[in-house]
Amino acid sequence: MRAPWMLLALVAGFSALAQPRGDPGKLMAEGEFERALKVLGAQISKARASAELGRLHLLKGQCHAALGQNAKAKAAFEKALRHDAEASLDPSVASPAMIELFERVRESVTGDLSVRAERTDGDVRIDGKPVGPPPLKMPVPVGRRRVELIVPGFLPSSKEVLVQAGKPAEIAFEASSLEPHSQVAPPLPGELAPAPPPSSVPAPGVPEPAEVARAAPKARTNLGPILLTSGGAALIVAGAVGATIAMDTKNRFDRQQEDPSLVDGAQGVTRAQASAAQMIWAGSLGSLAAGAALTTFGIIGLVAQRSEAVALVPLPGGAAATVSGRF
Repeated sequence: MRAPWMLLALVAGFSALAQPRGDPGKLMAEGEFERALKVLGAQISKARASAELGRLHLLKGQCHAALGQNAKAKAAFEKALRHDAEASLDPSVASPAMIELFERVRESVTGDLSVRAERTDGDVRIDGKPVGPPPLKMPVPVGRRRVELIVPGFLPSSKEVLVQAGKPAEIAFEASSLEPHSQVAPPLPGELAPAPPPSSVPAPGVPEPAEVARAAPKARTNLGPILLTSGGAALIVAGAVGATIAMDTKNRFDRQQEDPSLVDGAQGVTRAQASAAQMIWAGSLGSLAAGAALTTFGIIGLVAQRSEAVALVPLPGGAAATVSGRF
């Protein structure tokens, strides 16, 4: 009788050794998706808890998606969501394409959601999308859903519900949970809202009028254009005087050359004086040109120069503001 029992024990031992071993998460990180699928298959056959089955099928779907087996990935993702409605992929691990595939599968796995409310004159919104007035019952994708009730004259009331596949979910809104809007009636069309009473205390951050007046910048005048104009005018005068003297000296020398009898003792002009007059003439022309240029630039600067004016404008409540401009 011992032989059969020993044979069964040996078979069981060999079967245990034949089972694939390893950490599926580590194998997936190493790119060993085929081996990970074998390990996951063995673990799924032994798992009983719904949350554990959801986790294992989610990993299995990731392996199939990584291998490009989208049909098998969809089937695994669907099983994962049916076991665990809150299953989700980690964006830091899963690719955007895999997450998109998973969310498409979620849209196809639904559960029934019923919404009741004591006030039936409102609108129901699920995850921000209007779906109609209460009461209502409709299939929605599994997972946590935010349900809102919008009733005229009241603030929106919202609740959260977990929708699971094959398990009906229900949510109710009591009239006592609705909070009315503010009792201050809005102004009628074409009617202005009443202005608040004036206050002698300035608004925070608004300086007193006296402080604004003291802090107001004063107009500034640039002396550069004035100096350019003055210097240019002085050069023009000096150039004109020098040119006049040089021209007179040159003319007298030319007349002496034509008629030596015009020389009147010490009043004659020597050749050296005539040469000096020519140099003065040239320098005077340069002075005139420079003076004209400086005067032109100075006048342009004076015309373009702008002064800043500051005006003190009173505001409601006793405050004041400054308005500045250039002209």
